[in-house]
Amino acid sequence: MIIREMFENALERFVEYVQVDTRSKETKPGEEERHPSSEGQLVLGHQIKDDLREICEEPKITEFKDGSFILHIPATEEKYEKKPHVVFAAHLDTYYNVDGKAHPKNHKYTGGDLVVNEDLGIVIPASDLAGLEGQNIITSDGTTLLGADDKAGVAVMVSMIEYLKTNNVPHGPLSFWFCVDEEIGQLDISVIPREIVESWTILWTLDGERLNAIDIGCFIGRKMVITYMGMDAHPGVSGDKLMPAHYAAAHLTSYFATHKYNPTKTSGMEPIIYVTGIEGNASNSRVTCMPRSFSNKESDKLANAVVVAADRAARMFGVKVNVTDRVSNANTRSAIDPKMDLVQPAIDAIMKRGYKKEEVELKDIRGGTDGGMLNLTYPHLPAPNLGCGGKNLHGPQEFLVVKDLHDLCGVVINMIDDYRDNFPDNF
Repeated sequence: MIIREMFENALERFVEYVQVDTRSKETKPGEEERHPSSEGQLVLGHQIKDDLREICEEPKITEFKDGSFILHIPATEEKYEKKPHVVFAAHLDTYYNVDGKAHPKNHKYTGGDLVVNEDLGIVIPASDLAGLEGQNIITSDGTTLLGADDKAGVAVMVSMIEYLKTNNVPHGPLSFWFCVDEEIGQLDISVIPREIVESWTILWTLDGERLNAIDIGCFIGRKMVITYMGMDAHPGVSGDKLMPAHYAAAHLTSYFATHKYNPTKTSGMEPIIYVTGIEGNASNSRVTCMPRSFSNKESDKLANAVVVAADRAARMFGVKVNVTDRVSNANTRSAIDPKMDLVQPAIDAIMKRGYKKEEVELKDIRGGTDGGMLNLTYPHLPAPNLGCGGKNLHGPQEFLVVKDLHDLCGVVINMIDDYRDNFPDNF
């Protein structure tokens, strides 16, 4: 198989995979947890495993109780067995708040605003498409998100495996992790035996946006749930007995909407506190929020600010309050910075796709990554993130630049060659 055919296969697989609704689902109080959180992730996982069995003769697939699985491909020759064990990862689920069963559309972009769905008024502004004139752009039909996050990465991984096997490409030890529930912060590294993870040299997540941007740092993520417990009563005749838990929840949400940490008013390395959900009634209400920052000290400061504000709202309306706090994501920089040599193959491979050295950006992403979740358990394993060409993620304006998807296939193949040829044994 020539590389061009691999590119075409990646696009065909992407279009096929996005038609399976795999959006993850957050567990609500009283509901039993599911692993994975949605049936669609299992459906797509079975489909991918069938694809891998067609590609590989007796593939070494290890399945885990959360619904994720790893395909391991040993080194092709004994002399490559001690080369870096490189792992690639992509998640099967899509963002939980938008329908995930996409009906993809292919556009030849000629300039100006791109109308995705005229009836619904879904338009991608020209400013989001600057420099992409003449490119093929994939969108949904506007009724769903597209699912490039992260089915673009999934499609590239399967196509890479096919290319390696079909062309008998020599390489060191490789693993491909198809993970689940990343979007709800429940990527579960604990399901993988420690001896497997400790054999990994570097884990590359294929889950970013621009091809020429490598995410080496990310937000430290926390999930805080504030539960208010009040007392309902007839508002007309027993208003003095009313203790409205939902008023406290609304007040807290309003406070953060006007706070300096409001994500609509921040950028760069500034922290945020984002309320992701509010629900309930006078008796019982809850607010879910995400404090995000790039340093541990600042993350603790944000969490304390949430607790103080939650307690103040509770006192204002005479209700009880309970706050839970879970760290869901570490900053990947602490593991990557000491091992930047392992990132160089990606920089070199991106430059081979026509980018100048100064155009390859090493950046801190204002979000969490699969690698950041992994680093909570394995703080020294470098886990940078490569872009797949998806833009405007998590909404109906999402689109994929086909050239970037194609180029990522070539980038990864060049990286595998580099780890094989330019790194010493037991690196």
